Amino acid sequence: MANFKDCLARINSKESYDKFLNSGFFTIIREDTFIDTRFETMNKLAEHFQLDK
Repeated sequence: MANFKDCLARINSKESYDKFLNSGFFTIIREDTFIDTRFETMNKLAEHFQLDK
C-alpha cells in the first residue's frame, strides 16, 4: 500500500500536472469537483474530436 500511495503522490505532483498540461495534448480541467460534469465533459470531447458532425 505504501508503494501505491507513493506512486499516486508522484503522478499527482505539481511537476507531473504541469507536464501533462503543457504537453500539447488536449486536456480538460475539472474546475468544480462537487457537481456532476459528465455531460459537459462529453460535449467538450465530442466538439474537440469533431464527433458531433
